[in-house]
Amino acid sequence: MSPQSPSTRPLEAFPSLFGGSTTELLNIDAASFAPIIVLLACVLWLGFTFAIAYHWLRYAHRSWLAVPALAAHVFISGALILYAISGLV
Repeated sequence: MSPQSPSTRPLEAFPSLFGGSTTELLNIDAASFAPIIVLLACVLWLGFTFAIAYHWLRYAHRSWLAVPALAAHVFISGALILYAISGLV
């Protein structure tokens, strides 16, 4: 068998900067994005938690419910996040 002639080889629009073919860059499975998505969700959760805790403690500081509710929220949410990430390792 002879090597493929130029007319039968698949076309590549752009040469790859990484040494492989450009079609290899498109073969990314969804499982490789799951940890990134979970990390972004955790960072978003952390930002909202800090903002909510600040405002609740700043403007409702006399509430006897604020600190236990925040502690329960952080513990339960943290446990759920750790459970979610444990399947990704």
